[in-house]
Amino acid sequence: MEKIMSLLCKHMDTGACDRLFGGKMLFYLDEAAAVYAYGLVGKGVNLVTYRFGEILFRRPVKLNEVMNFCGGEPSFSRHSVSFKLRVDVEGEVCLETDVTMVSVDGTGKKVALPALLK
Repeated sequence: MEKIMSLLCKHMDTGACDRLFGGKMLFYLDEAAAVYAYGLVGKGVNLVTYRFGEILFRRPVKLNEVMNFCGGEPSFSRHSVSFKLRVDVEGEVCLETDVTMVSVDGTGKKVALPALLK
């Protein structure tokens, strides 16, 4: 899998016991998914998040730990790109999920991805 980005777990991201809020992790997942997807399809395509697969929080992220977001195994369909997304912390898998991003026009209507991606 390819590293997308890394983030530090800060005080403003944590709740009880200095653990990362699950909602913050979902926010970061969406951002990492967008960064990875745009790297695959290019800047000229508008993408929106269509789905995340099951997300299991296997390990808590503690204050001052670094989260490494990685993507891989992309597959393309007529309107979308799907791939795996993983977060590692301290060499352990924190969570894994599948992501699908859909190509849309300026009004939000689904449009085909450029032919060169297929």
